[in-house]
Amino acid sequence: MDLTVDPLVEQLRRVISAGLTPVTDDDPERLWPVLVDYEVPAFEAPPSAGGYGLGLTSGVVVSSELGRRALPDLYTGTALVVDAMSSSGDRTGMAASLVGGKGPVVLAGMDALPGSGRRDRPTGKPVAGGIELAGEVLVDGSAPAFAGCCFPVATTDSVLLVLLTPEAFSPVIADGPPGLSRVRLDGMVVSDDEIAGSLGTGDPLSDPDGILSRARLRQAAYLLGLAAGAQSLAAAHASTRRQFGRPVVEFQTVGFTLARSAIALRAVYLAIERAAWLADDGALDPLAAVEALAFSAETGMTVIRAATQIHGAVGLTRLSAMHRYYLAARRHTTGWASPSRLWCEAGARRLASGRSATTH
Repeated sequence: MDLTVDPLVEQLRRVISAGLTPVTDDDPERLWPVLVDYEVPAFEAPPSAGGYGLGLTSGVVVSSELGRRALPDLYTGTALVVDAMSSSGDRTGMAASLVGGKGPVVLAGMDALPGSGRRDRPTGKPVAGGIELAGEVLVDGSAPAFAGCCFPVATTDSVLLVLLTPEAFSPVIADGPPGLSRVRLDGMVVSDDEIAGSLGTGDPLSDPDGILSRARLRQAAYLLGLAAGAQSLAAAHASTRRQFGRPVVEFQTVGFTLARSAIALRAVYLAIERAAWLADDGALDPLAAVEALAFSAETGMTVIRAATQIHGAVGLTRLSAMHRYYLAARRHTTGWASPSRLWCEAGARRLASGRSATTH
């Protein structure tokens, strides 16, 4: 792996950072027009769908910058659907429409994939006219009204990705747990045109087109961004908050905690960048992807918890921006299964491949 920073990637990061700066967390509907204005949906997308084909590394930049500001993740789901439909030939033209800015797609039910330990994942059975769904999924409550929804459905043959348009998505939303909405699927029939793609079969999933692995790396980058944003807030707070006549960052308990967090975040960053680099080099590694997501989720929650503690009680109130990161971490850290489940999958993949823990 070449550790030299790609000037194009750094330029993309600066551009996206500048574009997202005016967007606030209490105005999520303003986010998508900004992403479209900067042509973000086209970064990763293949030329066949009207994209620039810049690779997964560019998508990792977008996801991490969204997380850094604790903004809704309107990118990962959109990129996943573009991936899936481009792999299947984009017979409906939906991938090209999404790349052109038609609207974002949010993900749901990614914590109920095979191996998650959940028995209540959505299922589907063939009927006249398509597939009849059963079950429900939870979706981020901050999703704008004009967003579509994509979620996995287990059938007897494989795990399919179902895409609901905003028109089909909105009527089936109900109240859910705090910060989440419930999508009721019982009795809904979807046609072949509403199947975005397949994640394959087995446990772990075979993921023949690499759709899941690439999406996991975008999610890992989003969680890394959340943790990095919280870490920055904690460092700034510790530098200005004074006790006993000096900034609290000068106390070893605080300073060492921030240092440990910074080192851990750098390690996660390298794991994600390595896995994305492998994907862009034509050697996508599902093991590297799931390990990066598990590492990011586990480290992210640890770093954000430490950042909250450095803020003290004020960190959990709306007086501080820190509460946004804590709440976002609670929603998203286990949104793709708990870190322990992800590590179990990583172990299963490593044993199946015959690679040791020191194999690179």
